[in-house]
Amino acid sequence: MRLIIKMAWRNLWRNKKRTFIALSSVFFAAFLCMVFGSFMEGATDYMIDTTIERQIGHFQVMNPEYKDDKIVDNFLIISQKQLNSWESNPKISRLNPRIETFAMAWNGNKTRPIGLIGVDPRRENLFSKLEKRIRLGHYLSQKDNGIIIGKHFSQSMNLNIGDTLTLIGQGYHGATASGLFPIRAIMNSYDAQTDASIAYTSISTARDFIDLPDGASYISVLLKDEKNINEVINELRQDNKGNNYRFEPWEELIKNTMAGIASDKKTFALFFYILYIVVGFGLFGTVVMMTNEREKEFSVMSSLGMKKKSLIIGLFFELLIINIIGLILSIIIATPIITYFHSNPVHLTGQMARAMDEYGIEPIFPFALEIKLFFNQIIAITLMSIFTIIYPIGKLSRLSIIDTLRK
Repeated sequence: MRLIIKMAWRNLWRNKKRTFIALSSVFFAAFLCMVFGSFMEGATDYMIDTTIERQIGHFQVMNPEYKDDKIVDNFLIISQKQLNSWESNPKISRLNPRIETFAMAWNGNKTRPIGLIGVDPRRENLFSKLEKRIRLGHYLSQKDNGIIIGKHFSQSMNLNIGDTLTLIGQGYHGATASGLFPIRAIMNSYDAQTDASIAYTSISTARDFIDLPDGASYISVLLKDEKNINEVINELRQDNKGNNYRFEPWEELIKNTMAGIASDKKTFALFFYILYIVVGFGLFGTVVMMTNEREKEFSVMSSLGMKKKSLIIGLFFELLIINIIGLILSIIIATPIITYFHSNPVHLTGQMARAMDEYGIEPIFPFALEIKLFFNQIIAITLMSIFTIIYPIGKLSRLSIIDTLRK
C-alpha cells in the first residue's frame, strides 16, 4: 500500500497542468461553499438571535387559549409580585409583559382602526429599543397615560405632539373600552403599514383601558443561556401548577420565519449542489481523459505482474490526493477570511440598513465560524472521490492487455 501511494503521488506530477486544473476545481468549489455557507449561516443566525433578543424572547408565557384566539378575554392574569419573582430567577436575563389589543381611533374629524400595544416602558426599551424610533416628542414614563403613534398615522389623522386621541374598543368580559390619550411622541418605522396602524402606551394605562388590572397578552422571557430553556420552563411550570399558563418556545412563535429561513437555506443548498455537480463532472472528465491516455501504461504494468486491483487503488489515491490538497488549500485560505468577518461583520447600507436600524437592530451580517462548514466540505470531497472512481474501475476491470499493447 505504501508503494501504491508513492506511485500515485509521482503520477500526479507527470502531467502538472491536468493536476492543476483538477485541483483548482476542488479548491474553488470548497472555498466558495465555505465562504458563502458561513455568510448564510451567520446572517440567518444573527436575524434569529436579534428577533429573540429584541422581540419575542426565548419563550413566552400566555393563556392556553390566547395563541389560537387573541381576544381580550383570553389574556393572562399575573400580578406584579409574580413578575418580580420570575425576574429574580438567576437564569432569566429579563422579561417583558405586553398588552396587544385593537381599537378605533378618533380625533374629532376622522376615524381609523389602530393596534394598541401596552408596554412597560423600561422593560420594552431593553427589548425593542423603542425609544430609538422616536422622531418627535419624548418617550413614555412608567405610568404615562399618553400614547406614541407612527408618522404615517399622524399624517393621515392630522395629529401632532400634544393633541388628544380618543380610542374605543373591547374591554375585558364585554366591557366597553374607551379613553383619551395625549400624544407624547411620533415614531418612525421602516414598515409603512406598521407605522400607520400601531400605537404604544404604558401597560398600566392599557390595563385601565381594557379594565383588566393585572392583565397581559403574553410575557416574553429572555434567558441568560438559551441552553436552559427547557429547564427554566419546567421550573416555572412547577412553581405555577395552580395557574393556567402556557409556555411557548421561540421556535413555535416564529414558525413562519423559520420556514422562510429553511426555504432560503434550501435555495443556497441547491446552489452548492449544482456547484459540486459541475466540479464533480469536471473531475470525472479529467479522470476519463487520464484513464484513456494511460491505457498502455496500465497494460504494461499489468503484464509485469501488477494486479488490476492495485491499479484501481492507485488511481483512487491520485484522485484522493488531488481532493485533499484542494480541500486543505481552501480551508487555509477561507479560514482567515471567515474569522475576520466573524469578528468584523459586514456593515449594511441603503434601505436594508435603514430598515434594521428602525427596529433597533444593528445593520450588520456576521459570518458564522462553525466546524460543520468544514466538515460538510470533507464529506462532499469524499463523495466526489468515490463518484469519480467508478469509470476507472469499469475501464480497468475490462482492460485487455494484449489488445491495448497492439494499438
